[in-house]
Amino acid sequence: MSDGDLRAFFLRCIEALNAHEFDGMDEFINDRTTLNGEDAGELLRQLTG
Repeated sequence: MSDGDLRAFFLRCIEALNAHEFDGMDEFINDRTTLNGEDAGELLRQLTG
């Protein structure tokens, strides 16, 4: 992934977060992602559930 591709990926993620578009976060967060030692997928389920 080039620097430009990586930057575009993170900008899309930040834009989606700022717009509270949590339903599309699975594009950015996979099953192995953790946040402060916790399963980030569980956090997404709480936000969208």
